Amino acid sequence: MKKEDFGDILKKEQLEFKSQNDLENYYNSKYDHGGYKGGYKLFGVNISRIYHKNRQKISLELLNPKKDEIILDAGCGNGELTKKIAKSSLKVYGVDISKTAIFNAKKRAPKNCIFKYGDLEELNFPDKSFDKIVCVETIEHVLHPNKVIKEFKRILKNNGKLVLCFPTINTNLINKLELSLGFRKFFSISEHLNEWNYSGFKKLVENNGFRFINSKGVVFSLGRLEDLKKINKSSMYSVLKFQLSLNSFPSNSNWAVILFEKK
Repeated sequence: MKKEDFGDILKKEQLEFKSQNDLENYYNSKYDHGGYKGGYKLFGVNISRIYHKNRQKISLELLNPKKDEIILDAGCGNGELTKKIAKSSLKVYGVDISKTAIFNAKKRAPKNCIFKYGDLEELNFPDKSFDKIVCVETIEHVLHPNKVIKEFKRILKNNGKLVLCFPTINTNLINKLELSLGFRKFFSISEHLNEWNYSGFKKLVENNGFRFINSKGVVFSLGRLEDLKKINKSSMYSVLKFQLSLNSFPSNSNWAVILFEKK
């Protein structure tokens, strides 16, 4: 099967999700084969992995887990972030639609880390169960984001916090110039069933009963890095380090993390 050229992902025409079962079957298959091990590599550097780690890092900073808090990691995958949260919280639950991912996540999990198979549109938790919820690289993959956000509100305690990390279709000045000159085409990843710009996503969540608290950018585009002349790994890491340091511009970043509070 053909893959997207920037990752281990099928072409859009090969993906068709009509139900939660479709999603479950797809992601079970994905994790049966090790999850997202491929990624986009440039000049010998796995850029996808670096971006992924930075998204988790910034999400964890805004989540700011405390020792007396019960937290949900919604769309936990193999539990990498969940286990990090467990180090600073009373108890953390990880939920994912992939039973394979949950099976893998349970391996070497700390005692205060509980993994459960589940559908984010119908979470099997009582009202007001959690102090905080974090959802990283997931909301763009669901069929009905409004339903998911409403569920988050239901299971959060009063004034509970919600951290959402998502890709945007923002175009900063560099992007706009490249698009207008025809140097690049706007692209979307086939697995992303939903696309928003920063302000549109912020409004979506606010309209579902949350208030904005804070935000950070994750990946600020510096243009087509692949058009650089061949450089060594050390120089490539320096370019990426500078790119990821520009996290004060969430409304112009290609990925953003937003902290909300339940009204």
